[in-house]
Amino acid sequence: YTYVEERLGGAGVWDVTLPAPSQLNLDYLQRVQRLEKRLNEEVTTIDANGDSRPGLTKTLSLADAVTASGFLAEDSVLPKRLRNEFIRGTLGTMRARIPDFYAALYAEDPNHPGEYRFRIMLRSREQQTSQQKRKIIEQVERIVAEEFPPEDGHSAEVTGFFVLLTYLIDNLLADQWKALAVACAGIAVMMLVAFGDVRYALIALIPNMLPVVVVTGLLGWCGWRINMGAAMIASVSMGLSIDSSIHYITSFQRARGAGKSVHAALEIVHHSV
Repeated sequence: YTYVEERLGGAGVWDVTLPAPSQLNLDYLQRVQRLEKRLNEEVTTIDANGDSRPGLTKTLSLADAVTASGFLAEDSVLPKRLRNEFIRGTLGTMRARIPDFYAALYAEDPNHPGEYRFRIMLRSREQQTSQQKRKIIEQVERIVAEEFPPEDGHSAEVTGFFVLLTYLIDNLLADQWKALAVACAGIAVMMLVAFGDVRYALIALIPNMLPVVVVTGLLGWCGWRINMGAAMIASVSMGLSIDSSIHYITSFQRARGAGKSVHAALEIVHHSV
């Protein structure tokens, strides 16, 4: 994963999808090319050393394939009509030879027949803080909106796994303590219903909450970041461990009901449950 991040352009993959005409032409592809240039030059982030670096490691679209042929050059001496013919020929060859890849980059919107979408693929580093990722996403959204403003209800979209995971992790981190609180409250109510005694309900929570508090506290003191798995495990672990508490307390109650002392009841439970 680190190899991909450092040497292959990053593991963060996402997209910009743009409303497009039914037939790609010179003017449209030049707009796409200007957008890609701005994305490559203006989207930045700050690395661990406090230095500015590009927020995107790669942008790629059908415009790049046409650019390689030289037909999109602003200083081209060829007539516009002839350049459009060359563009159609180049794209037609691509569509014939790699139809699936071509359709992934430019195709009719299946949800809106008659409307077409053009895709720009983006690459960026995944191993960044959620704050850095959000800033990169916000910069891309701003530039895309400036170059392709909404028209007739059709607007460009910034989407993909990089965007999805950024906001998913953000929400998980923000909600981890809420989730733990809800889990504790729900378990406390169920324990109260099961045992009919507030003392047993509270006693059942202590050994289940203590490991969670200790582990998350140690992570904070050691300066380790809470990732998606760590954020989820606190509330999940409560559900995994509380059933053992039910067995333990139930066995203890039965021993006490049989006339055993507290010490004897605990010894019986320790040797069984």
